[in-house]
Amino acid sequence: MRKDIAQSIAYAQESVLAGRRLSDAFKDKKHLYSGIMIKIIEAGEKTGTLDKSMQDMSDYMDYQVSGMLKTLTSLLEPIMLVLMATLVGGMMMSIISPIYGMISNVGGR
Repeated sequence: MRKDIAQSIAYAQESVLAGRRLSDAFKDKKHLYSGIMIKIIEAGEKTGTLDKSMQDMSDYMDYQVSGMLKTLTSLLEPIMLVLMATLVGGMMMSIISPIYGMISNVGGR
């Protein structure tokens, strides 16, 4: 995936140096980029504010990643809690079971 993106950026650079628009170069490789990203770049080129558009897109992507990470960590907490409870319960049973076995042997004589 990284190689594909690096190649598409190199293609975009060659395309821009050849006189084409940046958005057209990304449209040629649209399987790698989201539609909204291409539209934001296109709007920035038309209005002459490509730098601001790219910054806005960066902020939007950062917001999306932060939201996904927040969701992932909130889902991971209960899973880790159950896993830890299972491990601690297993350790407790491995310690207590032999003690109960010894008590039953002593009491049975």
